[in-house]
Amino acid sequence: MGGAGTGDVAHAVCWGSDKYGALGDGQSEDSATPVAVKDPNASQGISADSINQISAGPEITCAIARGAAYCWGVNI
Repeated sequence: MGGAGTGDVAHAVCWGSDKYGALGDGQSEDSATPVAVKDPNASQGISADSINQISAGPEITCAIARGAAYCWGVNI
């Protein structure tokens, strides 16, 4: 995985290796540019303004949003 964040975009984003689904976009392709993380409870991405914390590791990323933990990647 390359990284994760919110920056000045509307949704949580990830970029880099998509091994094990680490980008959270429902695809299986690596991306050098940020891609929106899909919200498992909605048809759109996890809203950036709802995220309290986001952390990326080599094969897994987790975020705390709306009082719930969301994780994607290896073993999820």
